[in-house]
This record gives sequence, C-alpha cells and structure tokens, in this order.
Amino acid sequence: MRRFRPERTARFNEEETALAIATRINAEAIRNMLIDGPHVDLSVVIVGDSLYRGPRHIPVTIHFDPRLSTIRRPAVRALLRHLPNLLHERNNAGETPFFSALQGRSSLPVCEERKEVWAVFLNQALDYDSTTYQGRTLVMESTLSRDMELFLTILARTEKSHMFLADSGGNTPLSNAATGAHVEILRYLLDHDADLNHQAHIGESPLLLAIKNKCSAAVRVLLADDRVNINAQRSDGMTALMMAAERDDREPAKLLLNRKNIDLDLRDNFSWTALIVGPVAI
Repeated sequence: MRRFRPERTARFNEEETALAIATRINAEAIRNMLIDGPHVDLSVVIVGDSLYRGPRHIPVTIHFDPRLSTIRRPAVRALLRHLPNLLHERNNAGETPFFSALQGRSSLPVCEERKEVWAVFLNQALDYDSTTYQGRTLVMESTLSRDMELFLTILARTEKSHMFLADSGGNTPLSNAATGAHVEILRYLLDHDADLNHQAHIGESPLLLAIKNKCSAAVRVLLADDRVNINAQRSDGMTALMMAAERDDREPAKLLLNRKNIDLDLRDNFSWTALIVGPVAI
C-alpha cells in the first residue's frame, strides 16, 4: 500500500484525509493515491504534522486553492467516485467539499480550473439548501466566486429565500457581493429587492463594506440606487463619508458629497465629524 508521507505536508489546523491533503499539495501525490484506488487507507488523516489512523467518522474537508495548479477535474471526479460520501462530509466549520471548492480570494480572476471543479460538483446530487454552522449558504459563497453563471445556477437550485438570508455575523449575499466587487451579481441582487441597507453585526452596511474594501465599482452601483442610506452609521459611529475620508479614498468621498442628503454634521463615538477624520480627502 502506498503511504502518504507527512514530510510532504504543511501544518494544518483541521483534520483532513490523506486524499484531501494530496489534492492541496501535489499533482503527483494525487495521481499516486488514485492509482492505488481502493487499496488506499482512506481512514488516514493528517493531524498537525503526524499521521493518524482513526475511525471513518472523523471530519473530512477538501479545500481547493485557486493559487495552486494541482487541482484538475479528473482528480476531483476520481475522489468523489472512490469516496462518494465525501460529498456530504463536513469539516469543523460545517462546510461540505463544495463549500470549500467555492472559497478563494475574491480579488483573483476566475480560472478555468476552478470552473471545471465547480462543474464536477454541480453534476452531483448536492444539497443546495445546506448551511454551515455559522449559517452561511451556498448562495452566499457563490457571490464571492466572481462568476455570474455559477451564482445563477446555484440560485436556481435553492430556496429563493437564501438570496436574503444573513449568517451569524449578519452578512448577506449582498454584503458579500459588495465586498467582492462583483458588479453583475450586485446589480442582480439589487434588482431583486435585496436589502441594500442591511447592517451586519457591527453595523456595516453593503456601502460601508464596499468603501472599507476599496471596491469603487461596488460603491458606484450602490450610490446609484436612491434607496441607499448614505448616512448609516456603524456601531462606532463611522459613516461612509468618514470611512472614505479616513482612507483618503477620493472617488467615493466625492460621490457622497455630491448627494444632497449627505449629513456633514454626523459624529462618531469620539465626536469626530468626517472633516475632522480626514480633511485631505474632503
């Protein structure tokens, strides 16, 4: 039996099967383990740096990193063929493999490799209404994918209410779209009556999140909607204008100042106005 060598792994905080580690680390390791097929001891997991042969009920996660070039559709398909139950396994956060496949830095372009991996999962019998332990849905994750087609596909297969649900941190699909600066998804959600003034657990609205993450395209889309509350305050009293001024982010500051209903006298919890926070930007 081919053994997975722990020295080829990095440190991981969660328990992962050897196949999952192989998927993350090395294309050769993937091929070697899949060649062995059913002879691979699939109960082997990596805990920190060491091998552990534990019961099959140990949480399993497959994480797909878009920065790695090791992920290929045939490998993922083979993993699911050998381990069909992996499809519904959850890690310590309650994420299934498809949740992991959707994750990645939203600032990166969508590569064909990620699309191929998504396609494999979309052809499986997925539970599209599942949520993580923090209440995150597949719709929420798909808004960070920067892929309109994937977002619409998942939305069509889930309950429509998922378009408006918030997770335990108060984040909604619209919040995610504003953070990831995906304008098409953002516009779609606004056109379908998503609450553009919903505030997360520290009072951050989609507009505040867009300015916080310097997503100018998202800021322009949100400010073009007359329903947006440009004077909404975070739990610390910060407004969108204060945040733009603090970051010396001139474009959103100018857009906000052009709005007739902008309140320049609002103060944060330290009694600072936008002019005091960042006079250069103002």
